[in-house]
Amino acid sequence: LVTLSSSSSPPPPSGELFAVAQRLGDRLPEAWQRALARARILAIQLAHGGTGATDELCADLAGHRAAGADDFLVREGELALRLATAESRLSASDAAAAQRHARAALTLDPAGAGSHLLAARAALAASNIDEARRRFRSAARLGLMERRAALCGLADLALASADPGADVALPGVVADLLSHDPSEETDRLRALVNRAGPLRQTIAADSVRWASTALDAQPESLGNG
Repeated sequence: LVTLSSSSSPPPPSGELFAVAQRLGDRLPEAWQRALARARILAIQLAHGGTGATDELCADLAGHRAAGADDFLVREGELALRLATAESRLSASDAAAAQRHARAALTLDPAGAGSHLLAARAALAASNIDEARRRFRSAARLGLMERRAALCGLADLALASADPGADVALPGVVADLLSHDPSEETDRLRALVNRAGPLRQTIAADSVRWASTALDAQPESLGNG
C-alpha cells in the first residue's frame, strides 16, 4: 500500500490488497502498533475515496500517545490520518468536519506548511476568512513547495475584499509571487496572469501588466508548460 500511495500516479489499491494489509496489521504484537497500522491503511483508503471511523481511530491513537507509546510514530500516523480526513471532508463539502480535523493536524504539526495550507483551505470553505488568511500567511512563511499556493490564496482573499484597491496586503503578495517564491518563473507569472481580470482593477495593476508581458515574451514551450 505504501508503494502504491507514494508513486506519482498511483492506481487505486484493490479491496483484496487492503484486506491483506489489515490482516498483517492485526498480527502486530502491540496494541499501539495495530492502531497505527489501521490509521495508515485508512489514510490511504480515504485518499482513494473510501470512508472509515476516523474519529474513533484518532482518539485511540491519542490515547496510546498519552500512555507512553512511541510518540513519533503514533503522532505521525495520527497526523497522516487527520490530513487525509480533512481532504476527504473537503471533497465531500463538509467544511465543519474538514476544519476540525485540519485544526487537530496543526496541533500535531504546528510548523508544517502543508498542514497550515490545508487548514487555510478548510477555513475558507467554512467562510472563516480571518483564520484562512492567518493560515495562508503561515504556509507562505514556513513552506517552499506550498508557498505559491499560499500566496495565491492570500491574493484571492485580498481580491474578494470589499475594497481591494485599498488592501495594503495585495502589493506585498504580488511582489512575493514575482520575486521571493521558489516556484518556476513561468508558474509564478501565470498565477498573476490567471487573476488579471480582477487584479487590473487594483493597485497591483502595473505588476500584472508586467507579468503578462513577461509571460508572452517567453518561448512558447515555456508559456504553454
